[in-house]
Amino acid sequence: MYAYHKQVLKLTNLEQVLQIAPHYSDFFAFETPEHQIRFGLGTISSLTPHSPQTAFTDVKQWQIAQKTQIPAAIQNQAQIFGAYPFENQPSDQQNIWGNLAQGYFFLPQYTLIQQSPANFELLVLAQQPQQLSQAVADFLNLITLATKILPDTPVLETKQPLALDHWQQQVGVTVNLLQHQSSLKKVVLARALQTTSSSPISPEKSWLNARLMNPETYHVLLRHQKLAFLSATPERLIQFNQANFQTAAIAGTIARGKTPTEDLEFGNQLLADTKNRQEQAFVTKTILAILHQHQAKVHYANTPILLKNKNVQHLFTPIMGQLPTPAGIFDLIAALHPTPALGGVPKNEALAQIRHIEPLKRGLFGAPIGYLTFNHVGEFVVGIRSALLKTNQATLFAGAGIVADSLPTKEVKETALKFQPMLNTLYERTTVFNV
Repeated sequence: MYAYHKQVLKLTNLEQVLQIAPHYSDFFAFETPEHQIRFGLGTISSLTPHSPQTAFTDVKQWQIAQKTQIPAAIQNQAQIFGAYPFENQPSDQQNIWGNLAQGYFFLPQYTLIQQSPANFELLVLAQQPQQLSQAVADFLNLITLATKILPDTPVLETKQPLALDHWQQQVGVTVNLLQHQSSLKKVVLARALQTTSSSPISPEKSWLNARLMNPETYHVLLRHQKLAFLSATPERLIQFNQANFQTAAIAGTIARGKTPTEDLEFGNQLLADTKNRQEQAFVTKTILAILHQHQAKVHYANTPILLKNKNVQHLFTPIMGQLPTPAGIFDLIAALHPTPALGGVPKNEALAQIRHIEPLKRGLFGAPIGYLTFNHVGEFVVGIRSALLKTNQATLFAGAGIVADSLPTKEVKETALKFQPMLNTLYERTTVFNV
């Protein structure tokens, strides 16, 4: 059994945690739209799945094995953090993800869970009881003396859309395929924007920027050694508490208006748009079918509402339900990923088209990322509005749902709009970002 220590830790400033995070090879930060925060620092145990095909099974078996080492008294507080890979099979696409390509999970040595704005519950784990007091002392000393100022937000030096002409052409090819092949209904195609900065990008500073600039979204950071994945996603894959769960169908995008009147007009335009309503219907129908396959009791509204973020708004259908047993949660995560909002309909045919067209492996982009306690409480979100960070380089990702009446030029503009929040998060706004 792991040894453990629990206490309440008062933090006057979140930057205290972010300042000491670089001392540890693994760091995870997760904030909900309701501003509930949790951090994981350091590593007691970790897992890199053997392959994309086995990732969900590998994580499940590793978590079960770890549970035998977690004392019963802390199984609600101890938790694993990490992300699955987007891919479910090998491909010849270029891999820019390094040791994150197949997903990565870790059980942190130090877990911080927010209890109130200034109070966090600190859980410290140690492999052996004799190591515990020193582990606690080391952490408290670091965080008490944290005075280092976080690095400045860097200036953008270069940006290069990856194979944009090819992507736009292939959107057209995909539209033609959708119009003439009855089985394929929707394909979500993603593109990348490669950028460099004047100085190294601090993942921790970027996470802080994300929560300040996009307060209504999730803010998630997974850093493993030299690589970091940052997401300011609006999209929950699933939240669960024992057998009870909440998920959502999200599709369709339009900009926010500059005035309340214009914003209302744009929202009504999205609600009335045939293409976007069709895309939303695909997503909702597919998620409901998956839930029913797992014998879930489901509750949802027939008509979507608007989910409004700082820069864009989406069609949104909340879905709640109950599984027959909490043990089915791993299988449900695997079944829900990727949703039609990130893959397409039917899933396998859409994924084949994605592998054929996109030059890069998606890695953690669009993949489930989140946390899970050892008592079946947790939340996974969809890693969109995101970037892969390495020193002074960032690769940003954005996708668009392609259906039979999609227009390639419009999809280029939609993906460009989706890059903006992350560009504003990573870089000083000294120039206009045309992507």
